[in-house]
Amino acid sequence: MRDTLRTLRTSSGWTGRTLFDALGCEPNTISPNALLAEIHNWRDSNQLLAVSLREQPGTDSPNSRGEVLEILPQTGPGASVGLTEAGDAVAGQILARLADVRLLSADSSETLRRFIILGGPTPARITCLTTARRILENRSSRFDNNDPPQHAYPQTVFRIRHDLDDLSRKLRAADLEEVFKLECDLIAVTHAMQARGIRVDRDGLRRAADTRRNEMEEAVEALRASLGDRKLNPNDNDGLLKAIRGRGVELPGTSREDLLTVNHPAVEPLLRYRQAKAVADDAEECLRHVGKDGRLHPDWDALGADTGRYSCARPALQSLSRDSRLRRCLIPNPGNVFVRCDFAAADLRPLAHLSQDKRLIETFRRGEDIHRKTAAALLDKSVADVTAEDRKISKLVIFAVVYDVTQEGLCIQAAVQHGLEWTPDYARNLMRRFFELHPGLADYRRKLKTLATTATESRSIALRRRKLLPPGREHEGYRFRCLLNMPAQGTVADAVKRAMVRLHQQLPPSAWIVANLHDELVVEAPAGLGQNIAVFLECTMSLALQRMIPSVPVKAEAKITTSLGPE
Repeated sequence: MRDTLRTLRTSSGWTGRTLFDALGCEPNTISPNALLAEIHNWRDSNQLLAVSLREQPGTDSPNSRGEVLEILPQTGPGASVGLTEAGDAVAGQILARLADVRLLSADSSETLRRFIILGGPTPARITCLTTARRILENRSSRFDNNDPPQHAYPQTVFRIRHDLDDLSRKLRAADLEEVFKLECDLIAVTHAMQARGIRVDRDGLRRAADTRRNEMEEAVEALRASLGDRKLNPNDNDGLLKAIRGRGVELPGTSREDLLTVNHPAVEPLLRYRQAKAVADDAEECLRHVGKDGRLHPDWDALGADTGRYSCARPALQSLSRDSRLRRCLIPNPGNVFVRCDFAAADLRPLAHLSQDKRLIETFRRGEDIHRKTAAALLDKSVADVTAEDRKISKLVIFAVVYDVTQEGLCIQAAVQHGLEWTPDYARNLMRRFFELHPGLADYRRKLKTLATTATESRSIALRRRKLLPPGREHEGYRFRCLLNMPAQGTVADAVKRAMVRLHQQLPPSAWIVANLHDELVVEAPAGLGQNIAVFLECTMSLALQRMIPSVPVKAEAKITTSLGPE
């Protein structure tokens, strides 16, 4: 079947149609004006319309109006019209009316692309079959070699309607209907976020890149001098390892974690070089993707991570260097500000709710700083005596608990992030003390470890599913981490997404969502509305998560900034 479709698709007569077309399953061809009247009737009866926009036979350019529009309502016969023959004015009216109707699409990204090419408005309500498959299969990619062949090619409205019935049964059986509804509600939100984009200070990015390139050159000179090799390539890890070992230093690798375990003059310039290179590369990556409008329009994927978090590419805004000079180049329009909001102790609050750990819940109910209180208990200090360094220790330990980091891993993170030299015994004692303070959380983890031997999936509180690797000793650690992390990170991701849908519906026209940076939402708004938007954003995000974890108070914190950098 796959080979047959490939042959058909690459033949000179291929017009983007499937075998259903060849079998004669075509909607009725009607006049454009008749279709306008039908769309009006379908909208009034709130019908879900299966739609397919495809290139018309004989069309040479995908950017022309050589398109066939097929529509199949829930009841009654389908309709087909050539948008080329309809003319620009009538075709525009058809697309405008469709944008206000509930649409069913094989792939919403393709449908939206076609609407844009044809000059139509963005449909507000789309049910997407590709989204349903990705939710069921828990895969971040849209298509791969394991997909049935027909899923990778344009579909007729008959196939779309048939597939919806099949996928709806599977979603219902898997208890994923609400997740599917949320993801479909997000389609228009994601498209608007990408279409709006984010303004860039091009000159600032170039300066940031140039500054870091100069720092790279200085670091390379120092690195080569420390190893006595004037031709050493700092990007050649094998060559670096050989050169360092040649100086009598035993080193397993050249990762940051490995380098921090030795005392050699080459370590500092090598780390400095890599840090500068990361910033320069990020700045140049941003510059490559700046559009003609002076804005970045990243590829946002609402199902890009197994936990339900967004991913972002071209450029990867979520993983940009923390360098302040770089991030200050991502800016709002003149007269606008960014309102940025995230959750305090985001992943820990769902775990407190699920474990019903009394100490954790009481700390959150009192509105106390969880990291200061934990640091005081771990280090036998009063809360008033806790320093900023002590608070970092608490954050490291809590992170290790949430993400199941070993004591060795905790030592490495302490060294990499804060330059702290811990022994495995010291890290082990900190974690042991934490669990003594939080027996409810310790008991919850023990139950998950037992469950990890047999579980086939992990769920967020909102029932988003993450499939697990098959049972077996080689997968037990991974399975336990998924069971621990998905209810925490996945639940927060669901809350942020619910907040995005409400914000998209209720923000004033002068304000819009700019970015989803994991647990942080960024809204651009006029400076005069900044405070009001901040309050609305805090309330919306807090309410979205609070409904999922009613036993634990939720705190969302907003700030107003003039860039994505530190203020």
